[in-house]
Amino acid sequence: MAADLAALGYTPTVLISSPSYAGWTEGDLAVPFLVQKGYHREYFAITRPQRAKYYCGSQHASRRADATTREASLAYSERSSR
Repeated sequence: MAADLAALGYTPTVLISSPSYAGWTEGDLAVPFLVQKGYHREYFAITRPQRAKYYCGSQHASRRADATTREASLAYSERSSR
């Protein structure tokens, strides 16, 4: 599991990304559960994808990937600076 890799120091941040359902994302629910199981909150970065707009195929995928990459980069730099 990715949380184990973070706990062992193999990765600084575990990125959790999923679409929203009923106002919640997978990360909103998974992180408190993982913290309850003993993992540190700092291991996890939750990304919230933008609402889907109707782009032509690869243009939409490219914009979403860019947004996710920016969020992951910010989470990594925040964690690294601690």
